[in-house]
Amino acid sequence: MMLNHILPRLESYLASEGLAHPTGWPRAIAPEMPMTLQQAYAALLGVWDGDRRAQESFLEFLEMPHPPREQAGAILDLPDPELTVALLAEDSAQNQVALLWLEVWRRSLMFPHLPDGLRVLRLESQVARWAAPYYRRLGIYSLHNREPEGLFYLKRAQAIAPCPRHELALEFGYVTLGLREPNPAPYYVPFDLPLAVEPDYASVVTSVLLAEGDWFEAELDLWRWFLQPGMTAIDVGANVGIYTISAAQRVGSRGRVLAIEPFSHSAALLIATCARHGLDWVTVYRAAAGDRPDQVKLGLFTASETNAILAEVGDQAYEEVSCLPLDQIIATMGIEEVSALKIDAEGQELAVLVGARQLLERCQPLIVYEYQSGKHGQNDSAGALLQELGYGLYAYNRHRRSLEAIATTPPTGILNVVAIHTAQYENVAFRFSTA
Repeated sequence: MMLNHILPRLESYLASEGLAHPTGWPRAIAPEMPMTLQQAYAALLGVWDGDRRAQESFLEFLEMPHPPREQAGAILDLPDPELTVALLAEDSAQNQVALLWLEVWRRSLMFPHLPDGLRVLRLESQVARWAAPYYRRLGIYSLHNREPEGLFYLKRAQAIAPCPRHELALEFGYVTLGLREPNPAPYYVPFDLPLAVEPDYASVVTSVLLAEGDWFEAELDLWRWFLQPGMTAIDVGANVGIYTISAAQRVGSRGRVLAIEPFSHSAALLIATCARHGLDWVTVYRAAAGDRPDQVKLGLFTASETNAILAEVGDQAYEEVSCLPLDQIIATMGIEEVSALKIDAEGQELAVLVGARQLLERCQPLIVYEYQSGKHGQNDSAGALLQELGYGLYAYNRHRRSLEAIATTPPTGILNVVAIHTAQYENVAFRFSTA
């Protein structure tokens, strides 16, 4: 693969993403770059999607002969400034390529915070020994996976690059291990707007946002792109507000966002975020959404993202909450038009859709719903109902920025499904192709 073939592809990708080139950072690739480095760039920018191929490619790279003092290639600005800085710090092409391949592998995983992601981070931290971001991520995800040595990695990150983010990461580490009591006031982590979170790495949201600076789900990119000023969006199963806050920024004060969250603590954190940023066009509605009015028991688990309605309580801690059809909720609030709907209800997605039938038939919103519901299995029944209502099902490919039709069952590795009504598809596809 010659440089003059790959450079236009890289430039096209950067332009399509609207990526800025910070002043003073390298803008061009050196005239002579090792082929493996070119291939690693291409892979990182989206040629491959599956972790198996990424892992196999890295193993192939390890088997290749590499001159020990091969000159490093100049670095084109990448979407991730931290990765760019880490690559600039390496003095050999071999290390640059290794980091890029490993980053391809890590980003191809569905869940960066689980043990497979830790495997890659441990390798990355051995290649980039003085790059603080790898130690920050390794420390946070180690603690998320109940490995107390994560505190050591966080201390190393702070020693290499002292900053408020690493200081906060360390404080959360102490709280997670029970070595400190959390402050009574909310803690905020970087996001579209600073987001109030639990100061505990048991939380997936806390772990991922502090480690990465953004949420890992590809569909959030589509959600951000689709929403426009003045639209109305509904976030069912909002937790502390990843999709809610992203929607609020994009619909603006002329729009409206309804966040439905049954867990009292998560709802309180989301309310705190909205108050801090003056988002008075966001309404946080504390309830569960379902197919009929009811009082239900919400099981409370270590990670609040996995809280779920219980059929049987047993010894499980729970909160009793109201459960209402979405049609009833929006009628009470006077909401008539809805442009986008996100559903993450831990196995209750079908019930939410049944209770929103009038909304779906009247408004035909774009829908993002959880397909892989952890211990609750796959949501094939939710997709079947949507198809009955005239929706097409799609997988969103973040790297190709494309919607790929799902005929029956979503392919392996799909966490969320995007549903677009057939009457709306041409309009959505046209906007998407010209964005």
